[in-house]
Amino acid sequence: MTPTVNGPSGSATEASAIEDAGRVRSALSPYQMHIIREPPIEVRPGNTLIPPVRVALRTQETGARAIDLNSYWASVSLISADGLVALAPPSTTLLSGSLVDSIREPGSAENESGIGYALFQNLVINQPGNFRLRISLLRMPSGISDAGNTAGGLLPSSGVLNTGSVTTRVIHVHRDAPMTA
Repeated sequence: MTPTVNGPSGSATEASAIEDAGRVRSALSPYQMHIIREPPIEVRPGNTLIPPVRVALRTQETGARAIDLNSYWASVSLISADGLVALAPPSTTLLSGSLVDSIREPGSAENESGIGYALFQNLVINQPGNFRLRISLLRMPSGISDAGNTAGGLLPSSGVLNTGSVTTRVIHVHRDAPMTA
């Protein structure tokens, strides 16, 4: 199944976002996210998603200017299988683990093209059901690199911009799923 794309407000048609051969492009960013490693198709409630979900950030334009990777972050959330309902957040107990990652430069071991990647380790869905993960690319304004260094944390008025997102395949969470290693 190919990923779907959503603009900042969640509509699949907003921001002239385009899906192209499994790569997500958005009119709000010259960069595209691509899921490199999908979550397992099924998992038991409370078990870690193995392998960890991984997304790559690539440029959409030839000759695009260099990116300040410190300005971009990726965030993961849990949505309904149909993609219409955001579940975590608002729930703080349904999805746990590493929910935010900085965009890192690819090393030689990654053996992939692109300008960076994000890795979501230790993700756990704590209740049975059918879900998807939505990974959003966030751009921070200059001078704000993490919530710990910002007075009052990152607020909607801080200028953080969701430049696009990609959605995984459906994950079936049930007690009869295979045990993870």
